[in-house]
Formats: sequence, C-alpha cells, structure tokens
Amino acid sequence: MSLWDVLRGMISDTEDRRAWLDSASHALETIEIEHFEVHRGDAYTIARFTSVAAGAFYDWEFTTPNTAKWLHMFFDIEVEAESEISVYEDADLGVGGVDGAYNRNRNSANVTGATIKINPAINALGTLLWSWKLGSGKKFGGESRERNEFVMKQDTTYLFRVKNTSASPGWVSVQFHWYELTNKD
Repeated sequence: MSLWDVLRGMISDTEDRRAWLDSASHALETIEIEHFEVHRGDAYTIARFTSVAAGAFYDWEFTTPNTAKWLHMFFDIEVEAESEISVYEDADLGVGGVDGAYNRNRNSANVTGATIKINPAINALGTLLWSWKLGSGKKFGGESRERNEFVMKQDTTYLFRVKNTSASPGWVSVQFHWYELTNKD
C-alpha cells in the first residue's frame, strides 16, 4: 500500500475522500485557495473605469465587517496618464456613491460583508500602507498577485486612491478581487 492509497482529505465536517492524482503526471491534484473560494461562493469582484481629470482623484472605500470572516484582497489598476496609487487603513470617510460587487460564482446567493463606496468624502486619509507611482500607459498588477494581496483588518475602513498626476485627463481602470475566509485555527 502506498502513501497515495491512504492520503485522504475532509470534504465536510464528517466526510472524507481519497486524494486524486493527475493521470498524466501522477501529481497530487489541488487548486489554489482563491479558486476554491470561488467554488464555495465566497469570492467577489468589482471592476470599473472612468476618466480622471488632471490632478484629480479616483477613490474607493472598502469597509470590512466586524466578523471573523476576513477579506483577502487583490487589486489591479491600469492608467492612461501618469498616476500615484495609495492604500490607506483606518481612513475617516464621509458620504460616497455606494457600489455593489458580484459573486464570482454566479450560482451562489452569497453577498459580500464589505461596504463599497466610490469617491467618498475624505475627512482623514488614515495610515498609508502602500503607494506606487505609474508612468503613462503602464499597468500595475496581474504579474504577481501576492505582491498586492492584503488580508484586511475586520471592522476597518480602507481607502484605495488613484491620483492623476499628469497635466492631462486620462482613464483609470480598477479591478478588486477578494475572497472572505474565516481562519481555521
């Protein structure tokens, strides 16, 4: 009997199954946690684009729920004009346009626990966690998701800010992808 004959994994609190191997390579078949959360119906996305005037901002607010289900956030930003991107934690924000995210499993009725607003009023930026400068026509993100993943603190407001630092208007495209996970331990 080989190790592969006894290797098993739980598929629920009470049921286990034998692990599967790929028939071509005999490698253990697995999927990344992000992919798994899509299947579970706990992964969400929102993507928008807009034209941003020279010197103006495109701001996104994410307020996380006060639960043990934490948001694991990835984001991709593309710009037409030279821009600065910043992420702030514990921002003090006011009124903004409320937006909704889509569940990435279109068969799931689950909804995100986060509150999302576009261009909220800014009372205080909060603590700068991360910043990046982009040149004209450059893209940030996509090459390495781990580079820009945040496990967001519960019951906290985050500000994702894109500032057009050029002398001309330009479009900005943002994509936010996250899954919501309760730690097992």
